[in-house]
Amino acid sequence: MRITDSMGAPQLGQYRGQNSFWGHHDVLVKNGRVYDSWTGRHGEPMNEYLKRWEYGEYLRFDPAP
Repeated sequence: MRITDSMGAPQLGQYRGQNSFWGHHDVLVKNGRVYDSWTGRHGEPMNEYLKRWEYGEYLRFDPAP
């Protein structure tokens, strides 16, 4: 899945307390868990993962191109 800002912001904001400068971020979502390089092999539940983002409530998940 590709994460983007649902409001059209050019960047996603901080991720895990660090400025990401990302316009998008690609992750794997399976069985309600999100996996990326920082979650490790067990991933994180979606609600916990969104809390790691500065503006998690505004993120949008769409199929990655």
